[in-house]
Amino acid sequence: MRRRHLFPAMLLGASALWSMAAVSFSAPSQSYDYLDALVVDERYAHGTIWEDVDIAHAHKLSDQDELLFIKMLEAFDGPSQGNPSRPLFLDQAKSSLEQKKCQRFAEPCEVKIHLNRTVKPSLIHGDLRLVQLRETSIVQEVSLYENKIEFGAKFEESRNIRFMLTERGWVIKSGEHVANDPFELSPAESLDTGKMIGLNYYPQSAPWDQFWPEFPVADIENDLDMVTGLGANALRIFIQHDYFANLDTQKDGLTKLRRFLDLCEDREIKVIVTLFDLRADYRLQNWSRDSVHMKTILNAIHEHPALLAVDLKNQPDLDFEGAGQNLVTAWLDAMIASAQQNHSDIPLTIGWSDPSKATLLSEKLNLVSFHDYSHPSGLSSRLHAVQQSAGDKPVFVTEIGHSRWSLFGENSDKQAARLSEQLEELANADGVFVWTLHDFDEIGANIVGYRPWRKAQQKAYGILTSEGDRRPAAEALYTFNQTFLSTPKGD
Repeated sequence: MRRRHLFPAMLLGASALWSMAAVSFSAPSQSYDYLDALVVDERYAHGTIWEDVDIAHAHKLSDQDELLFIKMLEAFDGPSQGNPSRPLFLDQAKSSLEQKKCQRFAEPCEVKIHLNRTVKPSLIHGDLRLVQLRETSIVQEVSLYENKIEFGAKFEESRNIRFMLTERGWVIKSGEHVANDPFELSPAESLDTGKMIGLNYYPQSAPWDQFWPEFPVADIENDLDMVTGLGANALRIFIQHDYFANLDTQKDGLTKLRRFLDLCEDREIKVIVTLFDLRADYRLQNWSRDSVHMKTILNAIHEHPALLAVDLKNQPDLDFEGAGQNLVTAWLDAMIASAQQNHSDIPLTIGWSDPSKATLLSEKLNLVSFHDYSHPSGLSSRLHAVQQSAGDKPVFVTEIGHSRWSLFGENSDKQAARLSEQLEELANADGVFVWTLHDFDEIGANIVGYRPWRKAQQKAYGILTSEGDRRPAAEALYTFNQTFLSTPKGD
């Protein structure tokens, strides 16, 4: 009897062990990954800029005090009401969840987003027990209701925030509004650019997110000489968001950006600087930091002679489906306001992927720009339609070109013929930029996705060989440049 029941018992025991193991292996471990989608990386700059002032006892504040005041102030508008013992990321997460709750469960709520927030001390008590900060910002009103976002008025706000040192440390004692003034931008003036012809540029050895970390100066200088040799007078470059927003690399990035503009100035090359590259994140909790990120870059380059314009975002209309057109255009509108409040001298544009979207927000921009990879037939008509809608604003086509790759192998002659057709159709444009100077050996999935044919196409847009020799497309561009630049605008 014992032997007869031994085998079934062994099976039952093994089954029980297997079940326990299965539970052990399949049970999800505790994870806070969902918070990553709701909070901003602490390595990035805060959404507030501290300004030093020459007042009594200012020297008594340490860098740690200033950072703590900024964190408390940014939390002051959120759930913790300025409690420094509560980590800021918890407030970010809770605020984000509350916004989602407002949208999902039909509980209306109002949100105020601070753009270009700047604080500076206006009073520091001698024994450092009381500090008053004057805060100024553009405030964007937002309503969240039933999965809808509505954007209200913008106004310029000034507040006095008082901090008191207690046994528990610094606490916010009070906050009072000093001024709330409507914020309205005047229509953007047209920009007299002259005629611009150039290329979208990455070094061959350091494309996309490798450009600024590696910054191969010798390669860049050689490339710039080849650009001028092609008769071009302009380049369009891209500022990788993560490298320039990260506090560990931001200073290095700004130094390299100014160095690049210096090299271009030496060769009389004008540059369009495109912001927020490789980033399609328009969440409300990012806006304050986005405005400070942009302000930091503009502060560094706004007076540089080589700067032609700032492109606020590359192809934002491609994000309409995923993020929603309302949210994307509202974010763009907020970034325009943020940029023009501090640097109205910097010409602004947006690089739309679709000509039919090209004049969105154009009344607030200094020049209009779009991309066109469609068949050249009808390109002049698409350009003309945009020009008619743009009024007196110059119109740039900032991406055209053709890949040599096809299922039947590379074809340099076809690339040149297609580019020649595109250029001929754009003879009346104010500016034309070709994609791109070089081929690239590796294309990340974050650039064009995982499809191998998309990667293969993207690798083969270069108009130069790897040795720097001109392909037929480069000769086509050189020939066009001679006529384009010598013909007055409007002829």
